Amino acid sequence: MKTLAWKKGLIGLCLLAVFAILLLFPRLLPVTSWIDQFTHIIKNSGGAGYLYFAIVYILGTILFFPGALLTLAAGVAFGFVQGTAISLISATIGASCSFLLGRFFFRNAIEKRVRSNPRFVDFDESIAKDGPLIILLLRLSPLIPFNFSNYFFGITKIGYWTFAIHSFIGMLP
Repeated sequence: MKTLAWKKGLIGLCLLAVFAILLLFPRLLPVTSWIDQFTHIIKNSGGAGYLYFAIVYILGTILFFPGALLTLAAGVAFGFVQGTAISLISATIGASCSFLLGRFFFRNAIEKRVRSNPRFVDFDESIAKDGPLIILLLRLSPLIPFNFSNYFFGITKIGYWTFAIHSFIGMLP
């Protein structure tokens, strides 16, 4: 019993450390300067700027970079309508890539560990059944980080197209 509590404590401590690093990241590194430089590059690259932006946004989503900063950069570089469109498309592609990474690289390992846990099985079934509504609500809520939720949905039974379509709709606001 003590071993289980110790493991849970260690996992909690690791998660706390990761979130602390993510919160301190913008303060420790010149992120604002990088965003300014990136905005300048994409703004002055013509049509290729959209491609540069999309690639960076997709990779940023996969690597847990805060999407809000990139979305703001798109608004500055491309204007409200075009910035919204390129951000939405890029965020959906990035979310889909993260979902697929979760599905094909993490689901089997996690499922083997929690298959005997009735709560996970019930939760997984609920996500598969009510997934569209859950995705829409979570896209509107700041409680679960966007990048984390993409991988999370990948380890559930929800279908890819359900995830991608409802993510797109849920991110639009």
